[in-house]
Amino acid sequence: MLLVQIQVPGIAQPVVIVDTHMNSRGASGVADVRSDRAYDWQVQSLHQFVRANVPSDAPAIVAGDFNIGNVPNRLADVTADGGIMPGGVDAVRQAVNGTVENPDSANTAAIARHGKDWMFGRSGSRTELSLQSVTVPFGRGADGHMLSDHMGYIAHYRVESRPEQGTP
Repeated sequence: MLLVQIQVPGIAQPVVIVDTHMNSRGASGVADVRSDRAYDWQVQSLHQFVRANVPSDAPAIVAGDFNIGNVPNRLADVTADGGIMPGGVDAVRQAVNGTVENPDSANTAAIARHGKDWMFGRSGSRTELSLQSVTVPFGRGADGHMLSDHMGYIAHYRVESRPEQGTP
């Protein structure tokens, strides 16, 4: 896990960003039951890390290669107890659901189906973090090839200070 805080000029709160890379299942080379047990431990550690280091009122993004895939117990682990980051909403699933601009819809849908890469964002008490669009600069090329076994995507957020309580 890697955590950074970015102070955006003119914005009330720093934006907290956590990045992670969790173990895969098949590529780990061990039985699924053992891989899933290690995954459970990683999810518990990530939950504890986020709760200990990301203030509950902070604007934040938790992202990375979660290696969930289409494994129901892994998805359940990541979304249990309010999710890795309570209040966080995944950028790719918002794009696929039509909530935000999605000019690379075929690639974005492929990312969602792959189920590995997730980016959960949420606003803070004094800072609005609103997803505007998702683009895929490193998707599947016209010839069908990719640079990696994952597609690279960008979630474009608008960051704005909210008025203080009692201020119109």
